[in-house]
Amino acid sequence: MDRKEDASDASLYAIVSGHQSGGPVNTHTWILSQMRDRLDHPPDAEPLRKQWALAMVGASSMARALGNFGEAEDMAKRAKQTLEVLFGDDSYETTKAAEEVAEAYFAQGRFDQAVVLQTDILGRRENQFGPDHLETLRVKATLARIIWSQGLYSEARGLVLQLRQTSEATYGTDHPFTVSVKGHLADIDSCEGQWQNAEKLQLEVMDWCRHHLGQDHPQTLHAMFGLSRTYRNKGQLTAAEGLQSRVLSLRRTILGSNHLDTLASMDDLALIYLEQSRWKEAEWLLVQVLEMRKGELDKSPTRLTSETALAVAYRNQGRLKEAEVLGLKALTGTRMIYGEDARQTFGCMSNLAATYFDQGRFNEAEALLEKALEIGQKTLGKFHLRTMSILFDHARAVWSQNQDGEGETLMLRAAETQTKGLGENHAVTLITMELIADRYEDQQRFREAEPILLKVIESKKKTLGATHPGTLDVKAKLARLYYKQGRLGEAEQLEIQVMRESQLVLGPNHPLTLSLMNQMYHVIHGRNQGERLKHSSS
Repeated sequence: MDRKEDASDASLYAIVSGHQSGGPVNTHTWILSQMRDRLDHPPDAEPLRKQWALAMVGASSMARALGNFGEAEDMAKRAKQTLEVLFGDDSYETTKAAEEVAEAYFAQGRFDQAVVLQTDILGRRENQFGPDHLETLRVKATLARIIWSQGLYSEARGLVLQLRQTSEATYGTDHPFTVSVKGHLADIDSCEGQWQNAEKLQLEVMDWCRHHLGQDHPQTLHAMFGLSRTYRNKGQLTAAEGLQSRVLSLRRTILGSNHLDTLASMDDLALIYLEQSRWKEAEWLLVQVLEMRKGELDKSPTRLTSETALAVAYRNQGRLKEAEVLGLKALTGTRMIYGEDARQTFGCMSNLAATYFDQGRFNEAEALLEKALEIGQKTLGKFHLRTMSILFDHARAVWSQNQDGEGETLMLRAAETQTKGLGENHAVTLITMELIADRYEDQQRFREAEPILLKVIESKKKTLGATHPGTLDVKAKLARLYYKQGRLGEAEQLEIQVMRESQLVLGPNHPLTLSLMNQMYHVIHGRNQGERLKHSSS
């Protein structure tokens, strides 16, 4: 290699070493193409070889940000080997490369390997800098993140609380690292279903980031992203959608469409759409995400998340075979990465069980849900949102097999648990209450169904609004209930009100509006027939 090439490479390596992984995708793509060409050709001269290795560490971080996890691992390992020869196993530079290897393991869902390596790195940093140095604390924070991703929340919380105490005592409550630790604690609270605590901490972190870093800083966007997730878990879907839409727009502009953070926002926005029954919009987003995740390994955690969500979108559009195939694939991959008893696995189980249920395969659905419920109660607790959702699904599967006594008992128990854990106005609680009312109607237990529907309507007015399709649908059910009890005047009055609202909000040709018109016809026909019989008898 001549001197001109040496100088050119040295400039490139300096750029890569100083570049942040949070930068724009087009810059990452260009840098990666340059470093990829040099991966198998490390320089002979020692000063340039050192620069090559440090630049390869930076390139590994960029490859990971683009979802190229295997390439990220390869680059980090090559760099680590070179730095070990140049500086020794315990040098700062070698340890830095080891951190990137651990991050690559983590991104691929190889959590056990990541924990072992990150624990070793923590020991090295403690020897190099001491237990209270920022470098040491940062490594400990990454270890906590890996641990809570495995669902080991108590262990992770213990580490994060230690970090918070040390950082506040050493650097103060307003130091950026202390604030980031507060964000980690909020993430754990959110995972454990402690959403009030999570929201309070996330608002504090977001306000600090906006004030000190600016509205568009990646850390500010990360705080907004976490808060949106908490809103979604609390059932505040409008707030969640607004916040996540803004984060997605900014991440696309700042980081590019293919950046891992941008794809995470697309995933989360799709999950919000699923909660809002906007199946087509969710599918449209998720198909894009999976197309952009093609470079990822088939069994990467992020890809499996997208596949699981897309299976839900397919199922709710009646595309049950596609949902089953994708759901089985996601469950198999999740079991391989996380194990049989992990929270991620039980989520996939519940989704696949829902597909079996819709296919009329109730026994298979019930068996899968019993296992999922056991895992959920053990890993998340009985009052966690996802556990309570599965409690409902399990009761529904039992009830659908005409096991009325057991099914009703399970469903009433689910409603009681959900009301206690989530509140009477939460979307999951209302779904359960509505299904109980539907079953009572089928059994002609109209007087028991009526107060439940009235309660659901009032709750949906508060959470969704009086003219939301979900609210209108329950009002239509109440009108139908009045009709079946022979209360034709009340039925007609409510039908007229709901039909007008539906025409105004949804349009005259919407399925709900057309259904209401048909229902209205039967109400009026029944009333007229009753009046004719009355006149003829007199």
